[in-house]
Amino acid sequence: MDLGLRDGEVRVVLHEEGWAREGRREAARVLAAGAPWVLRVEHVGSTAVPGLAAKPVVDLAVAVRDLADAEALAPSMAGLGYDFPGDVGIPDDLVFGRARGFRTHLLHVVVDEGPRWRAYLGFREALRGSASLRAEYTALKSALAAAHGADRAAYTAAKAGFVERVLRG
Repeated sequence: MDLGLRDGEVRVVLHEEGWAREGRREAARVLAAGAPWVLRVEHVGSTAVPGLAAKPVVDLAVAVRDLADAEALAPSMAGLGYDFPGDVGIPDDLVFGRARGFRTHLLHVVVDEGPRWRAYLGFREALRGSASLRAEYTALKSALAAAHGADRAAYTAAKAGFVERVLRG
């Protein structure tokens, strides 16, 4: 299974069935290790959408009562191989990364049922439910990866309009 990207690298690959198994496996590990702070974990992002091309990194949304709980999670997540760089500039979302220098998994710690939680799950479900959205998003991501292959921030920023449009419904 193709899994992982070097820091800063952008590469989009065809969907792999193994990503769903890996998402379930890692969600269970995070939920067990994160007790009592972690309320639930969902596999989100492009690797969670069958048939959608993706960067080969498993993204998990991790629901907590309060973002301050992310600090308390750091030792438990370190035991699973995650580092916590702190605030990386995503509003209402604290990110842990697994495998420093070659990321295989990202944890997006967000408030349970808060706007970020609803956005992660809403975007995933919209893509799962629409072949035309999946095709459009695959084409956009492939073009952006070709244009921004060494600049993940530019790649992510260039996708923002599409994501916002899908979330508006």
